[in-house]
Amino acid sequence: MREVGLYIHIPFCRSKCPYCDFTSTTNIEPIKDYLEALTLELKGYLGRIYIDTLYFGGGTPSLLNLRDLERILNFLYKNFRGSFREITLEMNPEDYNFEEIRGLYDLGINRVSLGVQSFREEGLRFLGRGHDLKLVFKKLNYLLRVPFSSVNIDLIYGYQSLGELKEELKVLRGIEVNHVSFYLLTPYEGTPFEGLKLSEDLIHREHLLISETMKELGFERYEVSNWAKDGKYCLHNLKYWLLEEYVGVGVSSASFFEGLRYKNTNSLREYLKKVKEGKSPVAFEERPDLKRERIILGLRTKFGVEKKLLKLPESLKVFFKEEGNRISLKEEHYLLLNEILTELI
Repeated sequence: MREVGLYIHIPFCRSKCPYCDFTSTTNIEPIKDYLEALTLELKGYLGRIYIDTLYFGGGTPSLLNLRDLERILNFLYKNFRGSFREITLEMNPEDYNFEEIRGLYDLGINRVSLGVQSFREEGLRFLGRGHDLKLVFKKLNYLLRVPFSSVNIDLIYGYQSLGELKEELKVLRGIEVNHVSFYLLTPYEGTPFEGLKLSEDLIHREHLLISETMKELGFERYEVSNWAKDGKYCLHNLKYWLLEEYVGVGVSSASFFEGLRYKNTNSLREYLKKVKEGKSPVAFEERPDLKRERIILGLRTKFGVEKKLLKLPESLKVFFKEEGNRISLKEEHYLLLNEILTELI
């Protein structure tokens, strides 16, 4: 039996955000069939996995009511061994009242990631979010009144002015969360933001401002987009970056298990059909080059990689730092990670 992180994808959304390229749908009619399919897919791992961490991602997992979440969790608790030491739920500010948030904690969920995205009304409208700031602060207040081990805030930068970002960081100073994910807006192909031009100079200045401010606030940057206080890292996501095993269930979910990387179909209709027929929903499978993967993923983190994995050309040494038997990218050069990896691999 192998210790894994389990990811459960909930693809349903009220509306599709213009920056999002994850598999999602605004048609919530198949929720019941989908939850049944998740259970069927999970049965394929009975006796094979020990669940260390659990992550409900999306889509919008908080569209599920507590009864549905309870059914999934009870199925897992009953049928799988595991420590379940971290159970994360992604949540939108539109969802759940205080009693329901207390209910999440009572079900065993100990980490919540709130999709704030912006602390400005104009930013929320630009990003196509369905909530306003009043709702953000209301739900943050609720979350911080419940003894979750960690509450995360998702924020996006790169599209606003430097002054507007300063406003958002000023708001952040007054909020007592212990984890923040700050993502650079990416105009993905096939999304409404495709073709959106962002200023590289502005991105560099905003990246520097975020780094300096987060340090002032007592946060430690442990991955390109993630900051934590008091060592409250996202244990589930660390499995991805440290190349530990994880299993994903649901449409479009990815896994790294028993030496294979594989991914389910992106089609919800095909996923439901195949699982119902007892067939595998996997659409892609490969046996990855582990050395290459460790370098690509490890350099995203403060932990870096073992020196023996990486022979640096003289021209790139200035971008790295060495500690003991490990080597990592200097934080100020994170924006150059892709270009540096192209030179290394």
